[in-house]
Amino acid sequence: MTKQLVTVWIGAAAAIVSALAVSGCAHKAEKAAGPTVGPVSPNNFVIAWKAPLEVGDDAVTELHLRDKNVYAYTRNDVVYSLGRGGGEIQYVAPVKASGGVLRPPVELKDRVVFPTATTMEIYRTNGKLDRRFPLDYSTRSPANGLENTLYVGLDYPRGGRIAAIDVSRQFANNRGELMTRGGVSAMPAIFQNTVYIGGEDGRVYAVTPQLKAVWPLEGGVFVTSGRIVGDVKVDDSGVYVASTDSKLYALDRGTGKILWKYYGGKPLMDSPHVTANTVYLNVPGRGLAAIDKGKGEFNREAKWVSKDARKFLAEDESHTYLATRDGKIQAVDRQTGKVLFTSKGQGFDVFVSNPKDNIIYAARKGGTVVAIKPVLEPGVVGEQARGNDDDVIEFEPAALGG
Repeated sequence: MTKQLVTVWIGAAAAIVSALAVSGCAHKAEKAAGPTVGPVSPNNFVIAWKAPLEVGDDAVTELHLRDKNVYAYTRNDVVYSLGRGGGEIQYVAPVKASGGVLRPPVELKDRVVFPTATTMEIYRTNGKLDRRFPLDYSTRSPANGLENTLYVGLDYPRGGRIAAIDVSRQFANNRGELMTRGGVSAMPAIFQNTVYIGGEDGRVYAVTPQLKAVWPLEGGVFVTSGRIVGDVKVDDSGVYVASTDSKLYALDRGTGKILWKYYGGKPLMDSPHVTANTVYLNVPGRGLAAIDKGKGEFNREAKWVSKDARKFLAEDESHTYLATRDGKIQAVDRQTGKVLFTSKGQGFDVFVSNPKDNIIYAARKGGTVVAIKPVLEPGVVGEQARGNDDDVIEFEPAALGG
């Protein structure tokens, strides 16, 4: 077992499937010696899997969701890689975070890269440290990847740059750079071999993998009136950019022209979260706004705004799931924002957004990471967890005070 890597193997017992059924808000779950199996009432949740991490005096501070895995970061820069589907621990990696910075992971073809302030920590998918290489300039943004190339914002003495770094090469890793008038602190977005970059100079760049301009706009860029610090998002419907000029812009992927815009009224600092039909965005002083992607006026209004929500978690055909400011999970009507049911009891410390489906990923800083699935119809049977507080998640209808 090397100093660089501690590998933890867990068998089938690592993915613990449990659930809690609550019959109305007047009844709390009773403490019992062990879990029992029974039906789970609608408007409730089941725990699809639970991964107890042995963090000791450390604490879970971040969750990152990728195509295959969930990554839990701790205060001491230890990374736990968990299987997204079952919660099995793939590996535990004490990453050397230079400059006290450990940025979100980037999954490539056969590697996982953990960017730090001045290095790229490259791991194999089995958790073995492949190598690390230093950068000439410090990173300013999270990175995104295409094939074996990372796109990341770098700090330069005058302005900033986007670098294309080939992690498969032992030498001459830097394959090119795009000079920007301001720094780049937002993670670039990648879609169908085009890289979309938002800069603190207010510009949005669309470039090829070789960093050549794509948009026919003047200078090949779209310009906002404020800084862009939230990550750019893109899908087949458009490019979504939040600017400190208080506007969320939806841009045509091929031309950079504005499809529609939403006026938030305050400088927009957070990244939008884009699902099949909706863009969710935190607006300072107002709450979390839900904006319809496909229909509406050019100057678009929000379908609804939740004042209690701090983070978008997931959605399905009829519900949106939100994290409240006190760490609870709230289910609201996707079209109206009306609160339908809310968790009670102990909340969670860390959440990560999942725009792909309705699975909710959360963690407590003491080391428990869970995947939670909503139950919307009768007929679901699961384990009713009636143990300590870490095993109990209670839910009640909003109309009864939830």
